[in-house]
Amino acid sequence: MIKELIKSGYLLSNKKDKDLMVGLCLAVVEGLFATIPYILLYFLLIDLFANKITLAQLFYYFLSILLSIVLRIVIGTYSMPMIFIGAYKMMGQARLRIADHLRKIPIGWFSSQRSGDLASRLTADLEIIENIWSHFLGMFISTLAMPVFLSLFLVWVDWQLTLIILFSIPIALFALSISHKIMLKAAQQAADANANVQSELLDYIQGIMVIRSFGRLGPAWKKLKAALETQNKTQIVLDSKPAPWIALYGFILESGFILLMIIGTSRLISGSLSPSQFVFFLVLALPIYRQFFDLGLSSMLLNYAQKSLQRIEEVMKVVPLSEPKYTQLPIRTDIYFNNVSFIYPYNSQLTLDNISCCFPEKSFTAIVGPSGSGKSTLLQLISRLWDVNQGEILLDDININQINSDKLCSYVSSVYQDVVLFSGTIKDNILMGKTDAHDDEIITAAKLANAHEFIIQKPQNYDTPIGYGGMLLSGGERQRLSLARTLLKNAPILLIDEATSNIDCSSEVLIQQALSLLSKDKTIIMIAHRLNSIKNADNIIVMENGKIAEQGKHAELLAKNGLYAHLWLQQKALC
Repeated sequence: MIKELIKSGYLLSNKKDKDLMVGLCLAVVEGLFATIPYILLYFLLIDLFANKITLAQLFYYFLSILLSIVLRIVIGTYSMPMIFIGAYKMMGQARLRIADHLRKIPIGWFSSQRSGDLASRLTADLEIIENIWSHFLGMFISTLAMPVFLSLFLVWVDWQLTLIILFSIPIALFALSISHKIMLKAAQQAADANANVQSELLDYIQGIMVIRSFGRLGPAWKKLKAALETQNKTQIVLDSKPAPWIALYGFILESGFILLMIIGTSRLISGSLSPSQFVFFLVLALPIYRQFFDLGLSSMLLNYAQKSLQRIEEVMKVVPLSEPKYTQLPIRTDIYFNNVSFIYPYNSQLTLDNISCCFPEKSFTAIVGPSGSGKSTLLQLISRLWDVNQGEILLDDININQINSDKLCSYVSSVYQDVVLFSGTIKDNILMGKTDAHDDEIITAAKLANAHEFIIQKPQNYDTPIGYGGMLLSGGERQRLSLARTLLKNAPILLIDEATSNIDCSSEVLIQQALSLLSKDKTIIMIAHRLNSIKNADNIIVMENGKIAEQGKHAELLAKNGLYAHLWLQQKALC
């Protein structure tokens, strides 16, 4: 189990830390120095029973024992910080590697995960593994080294009595293995319960406004309470169920002491064992058993770590999007869909069916159609959040699969219907588009997005905190802030997913004005809910059931009297 944890720790971090290796080696040396007082005690007993020890020799023994204790403490003082620092550095690398892996896997994987469960894997589970590396491993190795070195010395003193002392250990380990199996199952249930509590708590906090508005505080609280009670029960089972087997493990271990006394006494009477040797084995037997008992208890912690490791490995085993060995860079930003079909892993029906279309460079293309027709999926495929099942998507005649993800990301910016803002200030969120931007660039982007006017009316202007998820801003303000962030990035391709569907008319007008200024310099692809906002688009693609039903300019589509004309008349009737 320890071997698996060590191997997996290296695989997670992809790095062997020198400080950690030196610290673990020093932990072995620390265990060696812990045996020296007992070795000196053996020779002291021989001299005492022979009645030939002097005060000078006694002083020498005591001084040597004191020196070994001091050296052990000094070595421990150096080894522990080295293990801590090395473990923290290694787990820091592991966190970075996991974060890098997360940004490369298909976006749809996240939609199939509960956010609380994923947060639990990346925080609580990683913390358990970090604690094993930093606090447990060094202590375990040092504690194990002491009885191992001591047993080797005992073999030299009397191998028969050594076998009697060690005889009970393999039998005791059988009882310990049963407790491990029980705890392993309980640890899985506890980990699932903890993840469920995190998910329920997150849902409760994030949805508190909806819960209150619908008067659902009672049922929501009952659901959270049930999750907390389950967590409490699983924790009790985890701590109590293995207890009888651990007690049996300790009993079997120390029963070897009785066997030692019986056989040792008979050998002492027969004259095949000296009194000094007998006393020495009696003195050392219980400390050795105690060390093995402590090791057994400590090893129970590995069950936590093993389940945590499995949960993290499940994340790391998610297959990332493939990356080309040699990336090609497009010169123009024309986008071509050639016979593209796509199906989500959890669906049985095609979401996009044999799509072929073109988005010319520096053009404004609108995508419209009924809900569920595949509009958002089409935009996600351009950003390569998914790989297509059939066909190809070209950027300037280069398959986007042959473009490095980071490079492709530099060509594309996106504005979504559901704006994601981060806790911090207005400036912090705009800087997401370009982290090294100057204040002048930030203000220019905000002005282009028609966001500057509302920002300067805030108490601290650009340094105003916006709250969790931008909750201190209105819907229109959040959308314009998102657009400013996108404009600061200044990518040549701009993807907009129904950015004006959930905002008021005045905010929509301001955003439309910003987009009209951009359409001359960028390739814009916009999913539109309000058809009135895309009348001047260079091309309008009408989607239905995952296929392109029709496309053309506004007037051309109205003249065809097809699906677009039907949607147009529907919206006109509502206005």
